[in-house]
Amino acid sequence: MNKGKISVSKYIKFAIIGLVTGIANGLFGSGGGTIAVPAMVLLLKEEEHVAHATAISIILPLTLVSAFIYVANSYIDWI
Repeated sequence: MNKGKISVSKYIKFAIIGLVTGIANGLFGSGGGTIAVPAMVLLLKEEEHVAHATAISIILPLTLVSAFIYVANSYIDWI
């Protein structure tokens, strides 16, 4: 397989990992990394440090979006 191209089956694996990780985060509030990292290592054959870095790189944007939603909907009692 050409190293520059990603197969359709790999995109399906990306979607499944994202869906399962998102459901776990939604239901339990955390723990997505405990699913995403092993899934990337086992299913996508990524190196472990790359999988960890990828999972960690998602934390900041998701935290900012969540904080914006909480502030915009007045879910935070500032007093």
